[in-house]
Amino acid sequence: MEEKELLQLESEYCSFRDTVHYLNPPKIFAKSEGSYIYDLEGKKYLDLQMWYSACNFGYKNKRINDAIKDQMDTLGQLASQFLTKEKILLSYKIAKSVEDRFKVKGRVHFNVGGSQAIEDSLKIVRNYTKKNLNFAFMGGYHGRTIGATNITSSYRYREKYGHFSDRAFFVPFPYCFRCPYGKDKETCDLYCAKEFEKLFESEYYTVCNPKTKNCEFGAFYIEPIQGTGGYIIPPKDYFKKIKPVLDEYKVLLVSDEIQMGFYRTGKLWSIEHFGVVPDIIVFGKSLTNGMNPLSGLWAKEELINPEIFPPGSTHSTFSSNPIGVRAGLEVFKLIEEKDYEKTVKEKGEKFLNLLKDLKKKYPFIGDVDGLGLALRIEICEKDGYTPSKRLTDKIVEEGLKADLNLNGKTYGLVLDVGGYYKNVLTLAPSLEITDEEIDLAVELLDLLFLRIKKMSYKDGFILKGEGKKALILLHGLTGSPFELRWIGGKFNQEGYDVYCPILPGHCTTVKDLEKTKWKDWLEAPRTLLKTIEKDYDEIYLAGLCVGGMLALLLSRESDKVKAVASWSPLVYLDGWTIPKAVVFLPLVLSTPLKHIFYFKEKYPYGIKNDKVRKKVLSLAEKTSFVYDRFTGIVLKELLDLSKYFVKQLPYIKKPTIIIHSKYDDVSSVKSAYTIYEKISSQKKKLIIVEDSYHMITIDNDKETVFEQTLKFFQ
Repeated sequence: MEEKELLQLESEYCSFRDTVHYLNPPKIFAKSEGSYIYDLEGKKYLDLQMWYSACNFGYKNKRINDAIKDQMDTLGQLASQFLTKEKILLSYKIAKSVEDRFKVKGRVHFNVGGSQAIEDSLKIVRNYTKKNLNFAFMGGYHGRTIGATNITSSYRYREKYGHFSDRAFFVPFPYCFRCPYGKDKETCDLYCAKEFEKLFESEYYTVCNPKTKNCEFGAFYIEPIQGTGGYIIPPKDYFKKIKPVLDEYKVLLVSDEIQMGFYRTGKLWSIEHFGVVPDIIVFGKSLTNGMNPLSGLWAKEELINPEIFPPGSTHSTFSSNPIGVRAGLEVFKLIEEKDYEKTVKEKGEKFLNLLKDLKKKYPFIGDVDGLGLALRIEICEKDGYTPSKRLTDKIVEEGLKADLNLNGKTYGLVLDVGGYYKNVLTLAPSLEITDEEIDLAVELLDLLFLRIKKMSYKDGFILKGEGKKALILLHGLTGSPFELRWIGGKFNQEGYDVYCPILPGHCTTVKDLEKTKWKDWLEAPRTLLKTIEKDYDEIYLAGLCVGGMLALLLSRESDKVKAVASWSPLVYLDGWTIPKAVVFLPLVLSTPLKHIFYFKEKYPYGIKNDKVRKKVLSLAEKTSFVYDRFTGIVLKELLDLSKYFVKQLPYIKKPTIIIHSKYDDVSSVKSAYTIYEKISSQKKKLIIVEDSYHMITIDNDKETVFEQTLKFFQ
């Protein structure tokens, strides 16, 4: 059956609730092995999330698979009221591993799935403490069954299901990159831990009675390293700081190791990194390397012994099923035979160092961090801090296109997304990943980030053509990329890869206007030009209005630029002067200025002088055209750009076509002829179009502009 038919059936008969459906259409895969999965067409994808860390030991692991096959052929099914040798031995190995590490005795209880194991732990907590409320962390994820949803911080998982009376008290997690208290990690002295301790100082802080030492909350559910929250690694001493107050008030510490257990972080349990002893450990996922939905928990003897937690306290038909416990037993044999603590630490350090190199290269990477092979890349806007779900989604989507070419081979890249703003790439590669595969992973991420860098200009657009020649379009400072979409589409139909970045001259407040500098207007197109020039033999530049000036200036910066089109180039030439502090719209004598008075500031565009404002208002009444969008620029910066531009004209040697509307802004024809006369005497062309304002956006003229420019470029 073809993929299209399968997706049609899926859309009609499958619940979207049990499949994530973040991608449209969803991806269908056919096989897997090692660190790779393959789609129906046989395309190869390097998997850096390994089924949300459920397959720590690699896909199609022969040892584990052979053990499962053997169990299927001997004792594959058995009611959970009976025992198997494998269940007893696996329980022993898990309990003994905890005892060796934390010097406390306990017992193991099995179930199916992480959420179900969390539910069992909630029963143990309630049974022992007689309390139904718990602490949990903001950003924490413990599952989506009803009980687990109570201690999972995302309201989205509760929103449709009524009131959750047992909802946890959610405490801010020590997320140092985005500190909820606005502190600096180097100087805060664990301020967040102190804030938690403070809750126990007074009965009026709602959680306890300091006189009786009784707390309303039975346990604190933690992920030592947050999983879905974005692989956030807390300060090493955080849990040591809060554990004494938990012990004082008999609040149990429950460590959710479902995603971080089984050496994901370089330790069997991630809580080992933080110097505290948990009361309960919950595990799942990689216990069977994803081959069987077996989960479970370990709890201290006093919480789970048969007298306090007797038979029948909780039950699942498939808990401790023979195939699952046999797979788990083989996993523990692997753990005992291999030094994962050493190898995961070494591989993780190498991977993290390479990711740090990528961070230096790409401004939109705000943070990278990792512990063992639990790694994070936080994707931001170009300021390196503002979360960018937009870019993150695009990165994941592009990785799944399976068109990343490296050393003559083509790959896809499977990435997972987490984080409070869904802007973190959470990397959980196989613990068996080789050094060569780590290098490959980083090279593929580099290719992917480079592609995204070309596409990351907010509100801009990219149209992919035949990949042989590129056209960079630059909009006017009072316009936007939207006004160039039509002509960009026409060039794309002719085979051009078309790039239209947003120019940073856009201003929406007086504060923005005061900060804008003309040199910044060149930043986005210059960065774009440098980024793509190695990919093309031919690059063409075209710009509208002030963008036409910028296109001509940029033409000097690369030998790959073959020709330039300057549409309605605007140069401020008539020598009109006003004080530098006054903020001004381009060419005040002809521009539709009444739009500025729609601007909701006390002084429209900063014009505080009453005489100037009245004159501008008078001029505005004499013009009939109103821009759909007008953002404004600082006059001084426009003047400085114009002076610089005119000085550079004699040095611009690329073939140039200047197309201008006779009825565009006053001085427009004068600007066009000035450029024509002063530009280098090499091949150039000047066309004056007779009708309408802004030829690119008016139906009458845009066909002429396109045809003349295309003919010139060819």
